Amino acid sequence: SGEDGGVCTKCASNSFCVGGAALGECPANSESPMGSNASSACTCKAGWYGAQGGACTECEAGAWCHGGGKNTCPDNTNTPAGATMLTNCTCVPGFKGVDGASCTPCAAGTWCMAGVENACGADSDSPGESSVVTACVCDAGYIGADGDACTACDPGTYKSSTIVCTSCPTGTYRAGPAAPSLESCVVCPADTYQASLGADGIADCLACGENAISVEGSAECDSDVGGLQLAVAVDTTLSEFTASKTEYISALGTASGVSPQHISLLSATTIDGRRRLTNNHN
Repeated sequence: SGEDGGVCTKCASNSFCVGGAALGECPANSESPMGSNASSACTCKAGWYGAQGGACTECEAGAWCHGGGKNTCPDNTNTPAGATMLTNCTCVPGFKGVDGASCTPCAAGTWCMAGVENACGADSDSPGESSVVTACVCDAGYIGADGDACTACDPGTYKSSTIVCTSCPTGTYRAGPAAPSLESCVVCPADTYQASLGADGIADCLACGENAISVEGSAECDSDVGGLQLAVAVDTTLSEFTASKTEYISALGTASGVSPQHISLLSATTIDGRRRLTNNHN
């Protein structure tokens, strides 16, 4: 710039000079090289976008701006407002990958932050796309704070969807640790009883006393076992019945919940062409 016929000075950076006229300032948040001669030489600064020589707008989150242009970040990445380069695009929480590239979902059993995948601790799990360590929850049969170390439930207890280990009910036991459900508690056999919560072995299933019986999973025995008689009609001949007596006794035990050893056959008589089977608990 300068007066005609006088000394000329090169136009300063971030301005432009037309035909030796006075300096013209570039719009806010734009710049130009020294010696620029038109407003179109003013380019938006990095982190801003807009037409050459025009107003500039700050680059929004999820994009990066350079040379006046705006570029969208790759899939599953984001940037803060005013980002200036592709590598400012980093993975969103719950996704993994390198800066400036598309990111993929974090797998179940892990959690991802800043593009880095981290495994959950032993005996814990998380859903896919988890973004914090507290998404790692102890597995069934284990207990512990979310994101912390997990410890196996003691023998005699179980844990399914609860946050504490629960004692196995009466009539059952659990010998090993880390039981994942109520079904993991083993039922005590017939003719035994177990009256306590949290039994941890079959030795806790105590035998019923003399003249006492129980069904599987009992907390106590029934001592009133004398004098009960049943009559059952079976569609078979006497000889066939006699040959299959053991099977009939077993079936009666299953139906009545009584151990077969407590069933005695008293008689088999003909009624309307069938045999009537009479049994007795003893």
